[in-house]
Amino acid sequence: LVLIVAVWAVSLVGFLVGLVGSLTWFERKVRRYETLVNRAVNGLKLRCAGSARRREAAPKKEEVERAPASSNDNSKSEASNREDLEGQRATQAPLTKSRESLPWLHAEALSFSLMVLVLAPIFVLIISAMMGLPLTYSEGWPLGQGSLWVMGSMAMLPNPLTPSQPVTKAGFVLAVFNSVYTLIAVVLVFSLAANLSAVNSFVEWWESGYFKKKPGLSFFLLAIFSLPALALILIIFGSMLGRWEGWDAEVGILFIASVVCNLGNPLTNDEPITFGGDLLVVVVAVWTMGLMGCWLGAAGSMQLPVVSVFHIEYGARSV
Repeated sequence: LVLIVAVWAVSLVGFLVGLVGSLTWFERKVRRYETLVNRAVNGLKLRCAGSARRREAAPKKEEVERAPASSNDNSKSEASNREDLEGQRATQAPLTKSRESLPWLHAEALSFSLMVLVLAPIFVLIISAMMGLPLTYSEGWPLGQGSLWVMGSMAMLPNPLTPSQPVTKAGFVLAVFNSVYTLIAVVLVFSLAANLSAVNSFVEWWESGYFKKKPGLSFFLLAIFSLPALALILIIFGSMLGRWEGWDAEVGILFIASVVCNLGNPLTNDEPITFGGDLLVVVVAVWTMGLMGCWLGAAGSMQLPVVSVFHIEYGARSV
């Protein structure tokens, strides 16, 4: 029964993510955010390109000093010589460097990184801290315990960040509201990550060429290559957490694996004891939700799921 309910819960989350992502208002807001990032990137590139062209067009001091003066132009001032040299260098300045200014800065990659790695954790931490204050007041906990309780619940951590638990009626009511907030936060982070243009661009690149006519193989290989990426995430963040808390690297990796995989029975009983460790765990949990949303959006946009859903709906309409 628990297994069936868990599958239903995952299906419900997927349904809500698809529902939120299909809302016109939500999609308009995501596109507006990406437009703002794109304008900022283009403006920065144009500014850098203009600076590069001005540097290329500016005459060197040595050239100005060494500029030959003709005997017939003795009346020409030094300022005029400088202007002539500057105009000559400006007309001969290559344009390729200006056009290729900051080629590594990509608008889609920047919008993805800002949303998943920066804005989403900040949003979750701020809202969790605010929602933890009423719980702290109603339960009489020390300042910060309520925020840690809400953060741990929202991040769906197998090991709670605080041993405190609500015991009053007001605390139980606030805990129910926190559960609703947790569902909203998870669906929102999933939907934001799944609807970013970088996800669609990745799917188009992944299924181009050889995989274009082999949707099954494309979907299978994406699932296979996701495993090394997951292992790399566990190693990096597990080692960081272990070093911060004074654990062995293996303990940190097992703890992050429990967080990433959302295991009901954690792989280790160790818990962070420092405030920095608690924040790192919450941030990693939010990053995990964002990456899972990206994977969900990428998998749902591939040819195999789209064609499968089309045939299922066609068969249902036929019945």
